[in-house]
Amino acid sequence: MAALRQLALLDTPAEEAFDRLTRLAARILRAPVSLVSLVDADRQFVKSAVGLPEPLSSAREMPLTHSFCHRTIELGAPLVIEDARRHPEFCDHPAVRLRVVSYAGIPLFSSDGYALGTLCVVDSRPRSWNTEGFELLGDLAASVMTEIELRRALRRAEQGQAEARRERSERLAVLERIAEGAVALDRNLRITFANPAAERLLGRSRAELVGLGIAEVLPEVALAGRYDALSGALTGGTPVHFDLQPRAQTWIEVHVYPSESGLWVYLRDISEQRRTEAALRSSEERLQQSQRLEAVGRLAGGIAHDFNNVLMVIRGHAELMLEALEAEDPLTEELIEIREAAERAAGLTRQLLAFSRRQVLQPKVVDLREVVEGMEKMLRRLLGEDVT
Repeated sequence: MAALRQLALLDTPAEEAFDRLTRLAARILRAPVSLVSLVDADRQFVKSAVGLPEPLSSAREMPLTHSFCHRTIELGAPLVIEDARRHPEFCDHPAVRLRVVSYAGIPLFSSDGYALGTLCVVDSRPRSWNTEGFELLGDLAASVMTEIELRRALRRAEQGQAEARRERSERLAVLERIAEGAVALDRNLRITFANPAAERLLGRSRAELVGLGIAEVLPEVALAGRYDALSGALTGGTPVHFDLQPRAQTWIEVHVYPSESGLWVYLRDISEQRRTEAALRSSEERLQQSQRLEAVGRLAGGIAHDFNNVLMVIRGHAELMLEALEAEDPLTEELIEIREAAERAAGLTRQLLAFSRRQVLQPKVVDLREVVEGMEKMLRRLLGEDVT
């Protein structure tokens, strides 16, 4: 029953393609009545008929008891009755009382093996159906089934087209709402559709975009050498992904997918992501610089401590020697110079320790002239005559 209903032929108007085959069957077998019937659960629908009496002809359906077609369907094989009145199975059949005496019917099998109806000829007199005529009836039944299958194929195609239209409509409805830009390209890489998000990203209305080549809208596609990638996706069927910068401070992530009619291009604004990444890189660079300075500070602090220990030894020995010498001793002045140099060096180590954060800074007021003059002798020896 399901296979029968899939044909969508029940309760449909008469069609010349079926009527022509019914007339041929009646003429070839010289039968007064010829039918193309589809057998439903409780009735026999007449798709085409020749010689069918009223009111059956106008109603175009009859109870299953009015013919032998239902039995042909049950058998799933041709049924030939020369004289139903003398047939042990059919002599009491209700159809005999309606003057259905002789019958020849061929079941109509679908391509998937279901018997859906019959092509039959009927006579109110006993008949001996000749073999050649019966074979021709089988050929006509095959032609009837070809017409039926053609209509089923057309119906499936229409259903498929309707389903495709419905799916496309649903997909477009979704694309209208998504936050990502969606652009459809034909096989010439020209825009056939753009959603509102694409309008915002590309800075043009849909009416302006449709018909333009993608390289006209995004010249960066050609400049970045991505046009060949799009052509490759079109011919090779491989998705493509790349980033573009159409404007300053604006970045777009592009995903390209092949479709039956061309390409779908999805666009996503990643400008904020790029700015965040740049800020993170800058922060990382500042952190690395800080870490390098900290490492240098730790190294300077370690050296300053060791150097300060050496200076303490120098200063200590200078103090001891000054205590042992007379004030008039010629070495006194040299020892004083050594002690002051050690004190100045100790000042430098304190600055290194402050830089390395190992000593608390204690600013104080100094006489700059005195400090510079105190370093004059050392600087003259170190710098040389070529430095002013």
